[in-house]
Amino acid sequence: EVGAANVTLARNVRDASARKVPNIVVVGRRERADGTVTLRTLGSERQRTLSVDVFERQLLGTIEERRRAFAEPGTA
Repeated sequence: EVGAANVTLARNVRDASARKVPNIVVVGRRERADGTVTLRTLGSERQRTLSVDVFERQLLGTIEERRRAFAEPGTA
């Protein structure tokens, strides 16, 4: 889901947090300039800034783990 373009980034993040979105990936001006993303995880006050490459590897790894878990029940 992409936040609304007609409101501030901070407002989009607050709205997503209020809706209890499990993971919020923030790409604002600073992140675009630095080639990074900021990841906020529900239940954690800590946020992590990752390079786009690291984030992509982690995301693809998580997707693959879940794909295998659903494809082979009981072997996760």
